[in-house]
Amino acid sequence: MTNAIEFCCWEKDKPLEVQLEPEAILYIVNPGDTIKFVPVKPTEEFRWAVRVDNDTKAVQLFPDPPRAYDGIDVYLNDKIIE
Repeated sequence: MTNAIEFCCWEKDKPLEVQLEPEAILYIVNPGDTIKFVPVKPTEEFRWAVRVDNDTKAVQLFPDPPRAYDGIDVYLNDKIIE
């Protein structure tokens, strides 16, 4: 189990903003794209918390607990970007 989380933006959707915490790195997912966040070496306690801003439809993504992983790999359309 990789504990990955993935967001898809359909062809006719507006771009989706996903902010990875705690660094507050903002990713824009354009129509037709998929973004995936994969924790590196997660512990069994690792989980994701997601907050959706109802006004802007933006997403905040919180890996939890903070020391339950060795980093986050980010993939856009299955190609690593971070």
